[in-house]
Amino acid sequence: MRTLRTGERIAVAERSTIRDEIARDGALRTLFPMLALTPVLVAVVVVLVRRMLLPTRRLASLVDRQNDATLDMLPEQDIPKELLPFVTSINRLIGRLKDAMALQRRFIADAAHELRSPLAALSMQAENLGAATNPLAARERLVSFQTALRRTRRLAEQLLALARSQHGSSMKPSTVSLRQLATDAIAESVEMANGKRIDLGLQQVDDIEVVADAPALAVVLRNLVDNAVRYTPEGGKVDVSVRRTGRYLVLDVEDSGQGIPAEQLSRVLEPFYRIPGTAAAGSGLGLSIVTEIARRSGGQLTLENVGGGLHARFRHLL
Repeated sequence: MRTLRTGERIAVAERSTIRDEIARDGALRTLFPMLALTPVLVAVVVVLVRRMLLPTRRLASLVDRQNDATLDMLPEQDIPKELLPFVTSINRLIGRLKDAMALQRRFIADAAHELRSPLAALSMQAENLGAATNPLAARERLVSFQTALRRTRRLAEQLLALARSQHGSSMKPSTVSLRQLATDAIAESVEMANGKRIDLGLQQVDDIEVVADAPALAVVLRNLVDNAVRYTPEGGKVDVSVRRTGRYLVLDVEDSGQGIPAEQLSRVLEPFYRIPGTAAAGSGLGLSIVTEIARRSGGQLTLENVGGGLHARFRHLL
């Protein structure tokens, strides 16, 4: 509607049906091309998604083909940058698995090698015992058989302790008496100490209770004391200390033996390693067991030659 200068008004009108028809026609002209292009767009999206996920599918196929004999790192080339941190984490996990499997294979091989000799000796001792006709000779052979049996049992116990320390479960804290811990460790080795006339005793013990992994600490102290008594010459001395220093539990075992050559201090921590020329009977597992427990529990083992002997210290954070 418009008003002229003369005062006249002009009005122009159009039927609504015509406008609706124009709008309908425009909508159909827009809708039909979109409907026609929809299958093409879907196909393009499917192809693009498949091409983008192709490296991931190849990676999944590679993981499915992995086994304990062909455990290899996953390739990090042609991987979407969003998945690269995930692939890197998987590779780190594979690395840890390979190390654990290699450690397990080495342990089995070493255990089989170490058990072969004492088992053969036990078999021979049993045959000698069965062939004895003289009661005195039979008694002597029985003593030898019992000695070999104790050594084999000790070796089996240490092998089991090493396996548990390497592949053990998480710590299970409980309340443990430091005096009882030290007393039990000394009681385990007192017979061997008396046989070698070694002065084995407590130098310092805090008569308190702490919350810690009691079985692991018992294994640590027992092996340190056994190692000291075993390699200390006759008539020597072994002092044991168990105390709490601040937030740390400190286990000290000091002997009057010959110590360990400086270049061998790290080697003696390896399983089954013994210093060349060592005459004392042993399996070379005591210190390696303590090392594994320290690694698993966050403790620390230090060896130091002092005063002609060896000072072993195990520190554990409470």
